[in-house]
Amino acid sequence: MSKLWKILAVAFVAVNLISAPYHVMMGEWTTAFIHVAVLVGGFLAYHFVKDWNSDEPEPVAQLNPEARLDSLQSAIDSIALNVERIGEAQRYQEKLVKERGERSS
Repeated sequence: MSKLWKILAVAFVAVNLISAPYHVMMGEWTTAFIHVAVLVGGFLAYHFVKDWNSDEPEPVAQLNPEARLDSLQSAIDSIALNVERIGEAQRYQEKLVKERGERSS
């Protein structure tokens, strides 16, 4: 759950927990009941939505160490290959610039 959703959830609970007793003190029983009902509904909705997101993949930290090392090795190999490609492209560009300079002389 993102930080924004957590902040909104805390604000939702706080507003309804503070508003319900306030409306009871003011004699507005219907509005107080609505705040309590919305709070209970939000609680139930949270538990249903939380179960929907339970199919998230396992974090890398929970993988066994060998799988983590294999993943790290694969990432390093990929980075090394891309760095080599960048170097080749730079050498090729330098060669073209040098050849153009020789032709224009």
